[in-house]
Amino acid sequence: MKTKYSIILTTSFIIVLMLSCVKQPDIPDTTTEVQGYVTNTAGDTMVGYGVSIFLTDKYTGNPDIRGPEYTDTTILTDIHGHYYIKKKLDKYKEFLYSVAASTNLKYADSVYNEIKPGNTYHFNLVIFRVKNYIVINGKVLDILNNILNNVTVDLIAISKPENDHIISKETSTDSIGNFHFEFQWTDTVGLNYKVNVPQTAKYQASDDYWVKWGVDNYFNIMLQPLN
Repeated sequence: MKTKYSIILTTSFIIVLMLSCVKQPDIPDTTTEVQGYVTNTAGDTMVGYGVSIFLTDKYTGNPDIRGPEYTDTTILTDIHGHYYIKKKLDKYKEFLYSVAASTNLKYADSVYNEIKPGNTYHFNLVIFRVKNYIVINGKVLDILNNILNNVTVDLIAISKPENDHIISKETSTDSIGNFHFEFQWTDTVGLNYKVNVPQTAKYQASDDYWVKWGVDNYFNIMLQPLN
């Protein structure tokens, strides 16, 4: 009887040993590293800007899905505009992955770069100004290059067909002669925009400075004295 049990135990041990020697299916390491810098088209470092890993459905192949359920990870760039993501991308059976700088009110998303789980990537991402968002900065000076503070600066919208002045925003220069406008255009087709300084008690009205959409505008406005 003891011999019978010994044979059974020996046989069981051999079977377990044989099974342990059989190569088990590989479980892929999907740990993925992605890093780089985010800048705008002017080369400015974008601090605290969102970078996301997006999921694209393998069956639809749609790269433009924006629902939150299709965002795997979002992080913010550091003070140098650098981003770094390291994580396991475990949804690789159902989805494709890509990384991009996310859209916001001022900027459109960057180019989408495909990434594959288990690899390391370096992508520098460039973002573009949203076409209907405008930033205007400038300085007002006299002909001797003296800064002029507390000077009114007008932003005027002009209807293209009728050439009517239909909207006007106003600001004043600060203590070092700077002015700033920042806004979202309501109409990039039917309107033109210009900046100027109206006549003051000491200076003539300035020339018109025409605003371009989709870029940051900067104007140095020089005023001529009244005759």
